[in-house]
Amino acid sequence: MKNGKLMDIDKIEKKFSILGNFAVIVGVIFAIYQINIAIHAEKRGIAIDVISKTKTSEFLQAQTRLASWPECIAYKNDASLLLYDLNYVLNTYDIVAVYFINNIADRCIIKQGVYQTAIDFKKVLDISDCQKDKRISFDRFIEMIGDVNCEKKFL
Repeated sequence: MKNGKLMDIDKIEKKFSILGNFAVIVGVIFAIYQINIAIHAEKRGIAIDVISKTKTSEFLQAQTRLASWPECIAYKNDASLLLYDLNYVLNTYDIVAVYFINNIADRCIIKQGVYQTAIDFKKVLDISDCQKDKRISFDRFIEMIGDVNCEKKFL
C-alpha cells in the first residue's frame, strides 16, 4: 500500500511539474508580447515627436515660401532667405529620414504625417537643383516611404 501511495504522489508531482513548465512557457510568451507592445508604443511616440518638427510655424512658413519659390517676393528681396529655407526644411526632413530609414520610429505614422509635403518639397529641390550633396538621406527616404504598406497594421 505504501508503494501505491508513493506512485500516486509521483504521478501528481509529474503533473504539477508539467503544469509548472506550461505556466513558465505561457509567461515567457506573454512577456515577449508585452515587450513588443512597449516597443511599438515607443516607436509611435517617437514618430509623433519627429512629425511635430514638420508642424512648427517656422517650418510651415519656410515650406510655404518654397512651394511658391519662383514667384516668391520674399526671395526676390532677400536671396539668402532662399538658402536658409532650403537648409532649414531639408535638415528637418533629414531628421525625419534618419528615424524612418533606421526604423526607429513608426513608419506608418511618419508616412501619414509627412508623405505629401515631402513629395512636394522634393519637386522644389529638383527644380532648384541645389543641395544635391546633402540630399542622400532625403532621397533614400522618398524612395522608401512610397513602399511602406500601412493597411495591415496589427499593433
